[in-house]
Amino acid sequence: MAESLAYRAAYTVFLGDTVYLLHVFHKKSKKGIRMPRQDIEIIRQRLREAEKLEAAKRE
Repeated sequence: MAESLAYRAAYTVFLGDTVYLLHVFHKKSKKGIRMPRQDIEIIRQRLREAEKLEAAKRE
């Protein structure tokens, strides 16, 4: 049986004049849409990093 190649890349943010891609993941679950808490934490951390980069560009 072929492995599913469904990917999601919906976690982006536009800060200043830059679009940051915060998270891409391989959809594994065949049911439900809930994202694992670990993935949510990764997105939050990367958003903070993107905000710091954007702030540094303005200094």
